[in-house]
Amino acid sequence: MPLLKHRIILSVFLFLISLTIGIVSIQKNRQLGLMGGFAEEHFFMGWNLKLTGSFFPDKYEPDVFYFGKNPQPIFRPPGYPFFVAVVMKAWDGLKERSQIPKNQEEFKQKLHDGIKSIYLSQCLLLGLSAAVLFLWTSKFLNHITAFTISLLFGCNPYMIILTGLLHYSILHIFFTILSCYALSCSLEENKYNLSKLIIAGILWGLTTLIRPVTLILPAFVIVLFIIQHRFSWQPLIKKSAIFIIGMLIVITPYTIRNYSLTEKFIPVNAQGGVALWAGTSRQLERNPNHYRWWT
Repeated sequence: MPLLKHRIILSVFLFLISLTIGIVSIQKNRQLGLMGGFAEEHFFMGWNLKLTGSFFPDKYEPDVFYFGKNPQPIFRPPGYPFFVAVVMKAWDGLKERSQIPKNQEEFKQKLHDGIKSIYLSQCLLLGLSAAVLFLWTSKFLNHITAFTISLLFGCNPYMIILTGLLHYSILHIFFTILSCYALSCSLEENKYNLSKLIIAGILWGLTTLIRPVTLILPAFVIVLFIIQHRFSWQPLIKKSAIFIIGMLIVITPYTIRNYSLTEKFIPVNAQGGVALWAGTSRQLERNPNHYRWWT
């Protein structure tokens, strides 16, 4: 118990350090925001979802400010837009300004306030990421090493910069660390623990809805279970099935939604395969005979 209390105290300290640095950066510096289009449509989808209950409404009300007209509703994963919608909805509720903007001035003010609330929420996520990273790494490293790693992570300038980017990066990092921690806890016992495995599966399902590159994760988890149980098939099959069911609980409803819209099997988004290929394929060098039009 004293050891657990010590770990919790250190994790809270890490959370406060990272959160403070993030908030100071948000208040003092100009943030990347949409970064000239790099952040894609995730923020716009979240704004529309908050206002209308749909990523891209089929019908547009006059004099209401939306983002985007008639795009494909299956190109982007839904995780970050849902995060944007929830944060902005909560912020409006706290500020008692939940009306749909009807003029340009009100629209700009709501947009400014909403974006600021997202920045602050991402600072919270960074602090939580550092704290969870410490709780995870301190299970198999000494506390000094785990604390140093987590502190460097939480105070990394690159991570601080990401708190001011309207992109899924910080949200995905947080859920990846949290999911790894949950999966690590479920692997500690040789006997399967239903609650730990199902929670790990659900968390990895949520992570996949933010960025679908982990759709193929169950194959690697099965390999982990094979190593752990040394081809003892009964616990291997049970643990794999429970973990996969946890992921399916989260992903299946959105897959059904995509099928109802397109009549095609799209687990998360239509660009998932392209993103996986682009992230894992070898980048070939430019042909020396290639003519550079823009230089």
